[in-house]
Amino acid sequence: MACLPAVLVAAGIAFVSLRENPQALLSLRMNDKVIHGVMYAVLTAALLLPAMVKKRFVWSTYLSAGMTAFLYGGLMEVLQACCTTSRSAEWADLVADGIGIVMALIITERIRSRIPSDRE
Repeated sequence: MACLPAVLVAAGIAFVSLRENPQALLSLRMNDKVIHGVMYAVLTAALLLPAMVKKRFVWSTYLSAGMTAFLYGGLMEVLQACCTTSRSAEWADLVADGIGIVMALIITERIRSRIPSDRE
């Protein structure tokens, strides 16, 4: 099941994002925005993993992975505002998600460019 890593990462993000006090769960003393960036970078990489394994990359692969991760980040912000009592939606969190996504896309492309394709 090629999408299992992305599903597991998305489930982990939902679990952490919708908890009332996620810092206590993670025991991290990092900036919240850094955590957002890292979580969504990992999600984007997990979404791109099946294409990396199959060595099938086109621009739409990156676009769909990036948009999926970004929309998921937006959904998590909406759910935080609607479904939790101590959390709120923040635009800055969504920006941090986007920065993590772009970083993952850049890093993944650099890794992909070093992997010989089947066509060579």
